[in-house]
Amino acid sequence: MVPSLPTHTAKVEAGSKFHDILGKEEIRVNSFHHQAVKSVSEKVVISGRALDGVVEAIELKDYPFGVGVQFHPGDAAGEGRGYEEDFRGIGKRG
Repeated sequence: MVPSLPTHTAKVEAGSKFHDILGKEEIRVNSFHHQAVKSVSEKVVISGRALDGVVEAIELKDYPFGVGVQFHPGDAAGEGRGYEEDFRGIGKRG
């Protein structure tokens, strides 16, 4: 049984590494956080945002794979499961 968790919609930037992982342009993520990214370095790109503009995912521009998320992938219950399966095996991808 999936616990009832507060969730919200986040938009994923098409063409981003984050989009490549999830294969979606919109996801449901949990709402546990009480802090958020205000600004990013020129070495970082924002690849996911909540509808209210809060940054949900970032990526390193000049690194083969560097993705960070604000939400907890294992607890993102908006689709009846977390996203941990989407993140497994990333190191094995070409």
